[in-house]
Amino acid sequence: MGGVEAAEALNIIIHRIRDIEMAIEFCKEHDDNDLWNALINEFSNHPEIVTKVLDGIVDYFSPAVVVGKIKMGQNIPNLRQSLIKMLWHYNLQVTTQRRGQQVSNEQMCSLCHRPVLMLRGGMSWALDLDDFRGLCGCGKHPLLRTLNQELLGISGQKAKDCT
Repeated sequence: MGGVEAAEALNIIIHRIRDIEMAIEFCKEHDDNDLWNALINEFSNHPEIVTKVLDGIVDYFSPAVVVGKIKMGQNIPNLRQSLIKMLWHYNLQVTTQRRGQQVSNEQMCSLCHRPVLMLRGGMSWALDLDDFRGLCGCGKHPLLRTLNQELLGISGQKAKDCT
């Protein structure tokens, strides 16, 4: 379903069927910013529905857009609970992303210091796992540096062990 057809379908769900949950699910399925904006614009003037939209868009669209449409002094039922839920969910996402990055950096650093002799037997790692920014404390490009030194038989300074 294309942009115009999807917008028309959303309009039917909103105005004829009048089912906010169905409209939210429709926007989730299509993952289209224009549809989300249309939904948010439609319901920003209906305080009783704002919290349903806020609760439904977590993970799909920025709740800040909905919050930004709330008029000063507008009374919105259960807004506090929706905002707490949204912030908790966002904090969980950020924590998970940070931990994932830490694990990725730790794994990449440990890969750099495994015996590279196995590489001569045909084993290899994806080069996109290398630390291009020097975050693991081994300097920039420790995997490429170690591979180069081992495969060329260059003696001397190896990538330091940061594990």
